[in-house]
Amino acid sequence: MARAVAVLGSEAHLRHAAAMAGITIDAAGAAADVLLRAEILGPERPLSFVHPLVASAVYNDLLPGDRSARHRRAAEVLMAERTPPDRMARHYIASEPAGDRAVVEVLAASAAPRWPKGRPTLRSRNSAEPSSSHRHQTCGFASC
Repeated sequence: MARAVAVLGSEAHLRHAAAMAGITIDAAGAAADVLLRAEILGPERPLSFVHPLVASAVYNDLLPGDRSARHRRAAEVLMAERTPPDRMARHYIASEPAGDRAVVEVLAASAAPRWPKGRPTLRSRNSAEPSSSHRHQTCGFASC
């Protein structure tokens, strides 16, 4: 549960952490209470750590492959709720490229309102996803 909260970051809603941990909302609530009693999580919602150093320690304890998989899972959980692309994009950027066309669409949707030519981080990530002809058709950026 603590790892799910660490990956989700500042908007770690209990239902998202539960979905990531593969447990019920009631079990997630009980786990959050245990972490509260242990002074790892605070009492507020969305879930958060008692201190940024605790959050950093939990997050940095994840091995790279596990961290990547958890970020991809976080994006999938958020996508299922039709969360704004900005929230999903940060998780896709933190995950390993997997040739997933849906990732390109999320990254493009996230970048479009703020960076008409695409944010550099998102452009470089888009280049790691599907073929360039599909990227250009999907994201509409010549640099994708």
